[in-house]
Amino acid sequence: MSAHARPQPEATDSGFTLVELLVVVAIIALLVAILLPMLDGARRQATTVRCQAQQGGIAKASAAYQSEENGWLPGSPGTSGSVLLADRYDGAPDTFEHMPDPPVQIWDWAGPLARQMKIGLPANRGDRFGVLVTGVFECPANYFRAVPYYTSGIGPVGTFKAQRMVSYNTLRQFMSWPSTAGAPNTECVYTVSGAQLARDYLPRIDRLGSPSENVFLSDGSRFVNATGGLDFDIGWRAGFGGAFSDGGPTIPDNFLRSFWRYDPQRRFAYRHPRGKAQGLVAVYFDGHSAYLSESESRNPDPWWPRGTRLARDEFNEDSYAKIKDAFNGMSFYTVQR
Repeated sequence: MSAHARPQPEATDSGFTLVELLVVVAIIALLVAILLPMLDGARRQATTVRCQAQQGGIAKASAAYQSEENGWLPGSPGTSGSVLLADRYDGAPDTFEHMPDPPVQIWDWAGPLARQMKIGLPANRGDRFGVLVTGVFECPANYFRAVPYYTSGIGPVGTFKAQRMVSYNTLRQFMSWPSTAGAPNTECVYTVSGAQLARDYLPRIDRLGSPSENVFLSDGSRFVNATGGLDFDIGWRAGFGGAFSDGGPTIPDNFLRSFWRYDPQRRFAYRHPRGKAQGLVAVYFDGHSAYLSESESRNPDPWWPRGTRLARDEFNEDSYAKIKDAFNGMSFYTVQR
């Protein structure tokens, strides 16, 4: 062994240089830019799937209700809502709170189905409203709150409070009688001048047309004002569908602001975007649910009973564009399914 010590290697700096650090940061930023939209899209897709599952569960409860009620649909003033039109409530103000019967108003489909699903309901109508917008009745994409509205102008009263916006609406036209059918009460006669229900239509599952092609519930909102405020009708004898039923996304743009094509308030109804497109979720009377883009939702047939005759002024521009060739020179369009 040599008496001379071996030379030691020079110490080297093992840290990142500034250039290397910047490259790593740039790669991380690139990966984040790529992955974030994918993660956001996956999150939105999961929300849509949950919404479809919610609506599917409601549709099953509706099918059970129909089975027990000889095919009649829940949510009509002439079916489940007729209990509120019984003699014991004659003369009661719209804000009357002490109504232990399941529906909170004559168009309410949720109260009867909550009873079907064994969900406990408060006897007070104001408290019951709060139950019917949460849990199984709440769309996971509905983050909006609505305040009570009373049509006489005296303002909110009693136990009616600000709450989650009603997530899902039925179609008033499916819950109504034509004027020729001997309706059980005047509230459930369909009276829009631009639409004429088929003479033999009744709100029964066997009169719809095709249950697999007719919408039972869909995303929506009742009501939206011009400044984007949300409120809900607390009247138990609410008109024009009340807080639970509307006309769907095919009717003229001077109705239902949340379905207006160019109005920012449409986010209340079209709350399931895919990419740059807006969309909503609907469940059909046979129990299957589907995502509909805004364009797909404008087709009028799924939103009306078969045989309904619709005048030109009953369509918004997007819906009219889809069926204008079917007019064939006539003054009305007849729903085909």
